[in-house]
Order: sequence, then C-alpha cells, then structure tokens
Amino acid sequence: MGAAALVFLLLHWRQGTNEREPERLGLDDLTTTTPAAEGELEAVADWLRARLLDGSLEDPPEIADTQPRILFLTLGDGRGPGVVVRAKGEGLAEAAERALAEAMTMDRSLLDRIRLDLVVRVFEPQLVTPRGPLAFERGLDGLAFDSRSGIAFLPDEVVVRTLVNSDNEIRAANIEKYLRRLDSPLARELDRLWAAGDTEVRQFRTRAIFADGDRSLPLYRGHRQLQRADPHGLMAAAEAAGDYLRRAVRDDGSFVYSYLAKTDEEKDDYNMLRHAGTAYSMLELFEETGDTDLLAAAERALDFLRHRIVNCGAGDGRGSCVVEKGFVKLGGNALAILALARHAQATGDLSDLPLMARLARWMTSVQSAEGEFTIHKLELDSGVVDDHISEYYPGEALFALSRLHRLDGDPAWLSAALRGAEWLITERDGDLADDDLSHDHWLLYALNDMTAIPGGNADPILSAHALRLARVIAAAQNRQPEFPDWLGSYYKPPRSTPTATRSEGLCAAFELANRLGRQAEAAKILAAARLGVEFQLQLQFGPESTLFLPDPARALGGLPRSLTNFEIRIDYVQHNLSAFLALRRILLGQAAGASS
Repeated sequence: MGAAALVFLLLHWRQGTNEREPERLGLDDLTTTTPAAEGELEAVADWLRARLLDGSLEDPPEIADTQPRILFLTLGDGRGPGVVVRAKGEGLAEAAERALAEAMTMDRSLLDRIRLDLVVRVFEPQLVTPRGPLAFERGLDGLAFDSRSGIAFLPDEVVVRTLVNSDNEIRAANIEKYLRRLDSPLARELDRLWAAGDTEVRQFRTRAIFADGDRSLPLYRGHRQLQRADPHGLMAAAEAAGDYLRRAVRDDGSFVYSYLAKTDEEKDDYNMLRHAGTAYSMLELFEETGDTDLLAAAERALDFLRHRIVNCGAGDGRGSCVVEKGFVKLGGNALAILALARHAQATGDLSDLPLMARLARWMTSVQSAEGEFTIHKLELDSGVVDDHISEYYPGEALFALSRLHRLDGDPAWLSAALRGAEWLITERDGDLADDDLSHDHWLLYALNDMTAIPGGNADPILSAHALRLARVIAAAQNRQPEFPDWLGSYYKPPRSTPTATRSEGLCAAFELANRLGRQAEAAKILAAARLGVEFQLQLQFGPESTLFLPDPARALGGLPRSLTNFEIRIDYVQHNLSAFLALRRILLGQAAGASS
C-alpha cells in the first residue's frame, strides 16, 4: 500500500481494530460556525509550514478560538497528487495540532508544499441519486456524504477527479474509482449509500491558504487570488508560460498540442495555425529574454512549419501555401508569415524573406480589388473552395502583410493590407451594431501596426474603428461579477483565452490611442487590459494550483481552458503569453516616461 493510501486510511477510519468504524467528520455541526478572526488561519498555516517544511519545533500560535473547527491539510512533493489529512477540534489550534500529528506519521523527506483548508460554510443537505444533479458551484464547493460514511472531498478533488461533472451531476463511478485507487474501505461505505437509494450529501466551502518555502498565498477556487499586474510579475508569468511551451516542443518540432492535466494524457488533435501562432509567441518572448533554449525549441517548431509549406497557384504560380490535411487556410499562411517574420526580427536572419513573400503572394491572389479576401479555405488538390468563413483570418492576413512590409519594404503588401482593412471596416463591419461586432484582436494588432507605419495612417477610419472596437470590448468585460475570480474576464462562466485575446487587442488599441494623443481613451483601454490580464494571471498553473494533479511539474506555467477545465492547449498559452508581454511593455514604457 502506498503512502497516500495509508494516510487516507489513517485519516478516514478509526485506528485499533480490523473492523473500524468510519470517523464522523461532523460537517453537519458547522452549519452556523463563526468565522475565524482576522489573521488566525494565516498564523496556523505559517506554523504548520514551519513545522512540516522547515523542521521547526515551535509551539502552536496562541489562539483564543474555541469554535468547533474542521481542517483539511494537503501535503505535496510536486511529483504526484497531494495527500489530504483532515482533523477536527475545539478551536483552530486544537484542530491544527491534530492535523499535524497525523501528518507526522508520514515520510516527509520530499515534502515541499502544503495547503490548509478551513471549513467555513456547510450547506443544507440534498437528497440525490448516483447521478445527481446538485445545486453546485464547481471549484468552490466540496462534497460530503452522510456523517456515518466519513466520505468528504475538497473542492479541488471534486474538480480534478470529476466527481461532479460540468452539468453538476454526481459521477458515482468516478467517486468509486477514486476511493478504490486509494485502496480505501470507504468504497464499501459508498456501496452502502447507493444501495439505500437517495443519498444525503452536503456541499461545504473552505478558506484555503497555500505555502511552499517562505511563501503563503490565499486561494480562491484553488487558484491564487487576483493580484495587481506589475512588470516583474508579468515577466515571471511570461517566462513560466514560455518554459511550458519549450517543454511542449517535441524533437521533430511538433507540439504536445493539447495536454489534459487532470488525467496526465495528451489529446490526439492538431492545428497548424495554432502551431505557427505559438511559435510566434515564443519568439516574442525570446526577444525579451534572449533565452537560447527557448529559441532552439521555437526554431524546431519553425522547421516543422516549413515542411508543411508547398508551392501553390497564385496567378503567376509563384505562391506558397501551408497545407494541413489537404487544405489551405488564409489564416495558416498569415500566421506562418507572422512566425517567420518574428524570427527574422528577433535574430536578424532574413533568409526566410522569399518564403514569406510567396506565402503573401497567395494571400493577395485571393483578395478582390475592393480588399475582401474571397477564399478562407480550399482543398489544394481539387481547388474546391470551402464555404468556411473565419472572422479572424482577414485580421491575421492584414497583420501579416503589414509585418512583411516592415521587413522587405515592398509597398504592395501595405497597399493590400490597407485595402483589406478598409473593406472590413466599411463593408463587413460598417453596418453592424456595437453588440454584433466581432472582438477581433488580430484586426486590432493590424490596425495598430499599419497606422504606426509612416504613410500608413492616412485614412482616419482605421484608427476610429480600432478605438470603437476597443470600447466595445471593454464594455463587454465582467466588471461586477457574481464571483470575485471572474473580475476582468469575458463570458459567464469565463474562459482564459477569450480574455487573453481581448487583452492583446486592447493593448494594441492602447498603443494606437496613446500615439494619437487620445489620453483619456488610452487610460480607459489600459484599465480594461490590466483587469483582463489580472484575471489571466490567477489561472496560470503554479505549485498552488497543481497540488492535486497527477503530474504537477508537467502542468507548471501552462494556462488551462478555464477556472475548472484543466485542458492546456498551446494556443491558450500563446495568447496569454502575448498578453502578458504586451501589458508589460506598456507598463515599462509608462515607468520610463514618468522617470524621464
């Protein structure tokens, strides 16, 4: 029996006989518990950290609290899921001493992180079948069965093990699998509960504090709480994201495209647009850090991309296309140009200029005289045009053409980009109400880039549309959310990447507004961008939010799909990384301006 299973048995069952009775947790006694006084839980967490991580022998803090308390103490070593110790006592100090006594029975030689959860609210019981459903908030609510059973799971265990699914249905099979994985006799208690028909369950909530080394962090929904973005923290987050991507590049240059952190599995899927965009973000970070290992990984990814580029028709037959599964996409060519151009900018190596020109030649060959890109996707061998229309491909194409013009100076690329932008603004978006506008971050990148080129900002409709789009994005932001960890995000419930892309676009719009001297608008745009990035920062996987994952180290630095969906896809990391860097550049620029 492993250490985790042994501790699980020690904590959920009385010691002394082979026929042990489940320990009554007593959650039903805490329905009217008084909150702990300010600083008391923090003091207990610091004491447990010192005892368990530093080997201190200091006495517990003197706390006058005598309320019935239930504590969950999770102990981890960064190599596998943490082990949960629980204890109850009359007052925080007594509960903490009992939790410590249980923890001291473990091998603590590799222990380097702990988390302390204090039960602060217990809901009225619900009668459910093995499939529920429950009135339940994933990531905030723990799940406890009747007191006799001794079965209770922290909110993070519920999420990581999918003990309650996204439809708030109890997953009885997953609960049983989890208990049996730990070789726990509590599985028999679960059988008893389900055999009895409708089963009583209670939700409970906790206050949580994580500690490793000298750091202690309050947690909300298992993540660090919202923090103020500053250049130092943004660079740390960007470097952690870049390190995740570096590790995700295989020897052949492909990425681990989608990593399912809950199950430590790789999803069998791929997308070359996102491959190119991810390489772009890695090179963007390399420009800031000079990390040669990161550059080497990005260059392997570029080699993989180059081998997916073939010659294709472009009027004169001198075009090139990125091909994936037999199809060519406008966005694929655009993001390939952006990645290759970023490499040229970062390294000074211009050897890919002819390839970028061929990719751009195909894009302009499918552009009408008015500026519309008439083909978004086609089957290469047959030449059949697919009816797929992407709201983002045109903006990607405009940004790519503008960036290529910056490299080779060919006015044809800028001319095509300006025609394309005017068509999007006047034809695609011209008659749309604000609420119907696509929150097109790639278009904002393009408009900012084009209007910064001498001669490229002659038409004021470009900057006017960028500022309109920025106002629309900011107005859609969650500013007074139902839950505090939704602040600065978009959609309900929010996801990481829609927030990240909007943060990117807002940062581009800020640069444009600032350059035009529109300071009041720039300030509002920056405030929205900052709120968005601060939402994103709390999602990034660190030691505190990987404590229950099967391979904590592998997920570090990654950005998951949402607060409770732990899939890490490379484009999730890409967009968050680019947003971190964009806001950091703005803040550094402001600091430099203030000091000059």
